[in-house]
Amino acid sequence: MSGASEEHFVLLNDVKIPKLGLGSSYQQGGQNVNAVVFAIKECGYRMLDTAVHYDTEKVVGHALQAVKDIVPRENLFLTTKLWPDDYGYESTMKSFQESCKIMDVKYVDLYLMHWPDVHVESDNKRRTRAETWQALQDLYKQGIFYSAALYKQSETSSTALGSEYVNIINMFF
Repeated sequence: MSGASEEHFVLLNDVKIPKLGLGSSYQQGGQNVNAVVFAIKECGYRMLDTAVHYDTEKVVGHALQAVKDIVPRENLFLTTKLWPDDYGYESTMKSFQESCKIMDVKYVDLYLMHWPDVHVESDNKRRTRAETWQALQDLYKQGIFYSAALYKQSETSSTALGSEYVNIINMFF
């Protein structure tokens, strides 16, 4: 069976991301473990998208454990997202570690800043976004995810971060 995500986009750091993936939704009416396992085993999905805000990381983590003997983790592309309530350097570091713990994974393939707005109390939202991006860069350098990106953001917001590369991911449904 050919996989549902054979074609890829190439990110700025040469990481390949499947063009087609399974997006997890909010738990109310969203995927359950069996649905995610079915999508991986029977439909060939190799990219899974989750987020703290969707409250689906545990479901995705259980599905990864259920298929680990059939589809090794390194053959799946896992994305999760940092919610703006957790922006800021220390909060980002803590949130990432918590996401990995919830999903029972050692790494993710793509970690996204979920939304351009900052929800934490801050006297300077631009600085808070920059601190968040710095945390993502530091995590990236540790090798516990392979690419960082901005989600639902413009190139204007990415240039303000001053990084040598900023991937911008906009998913269309």
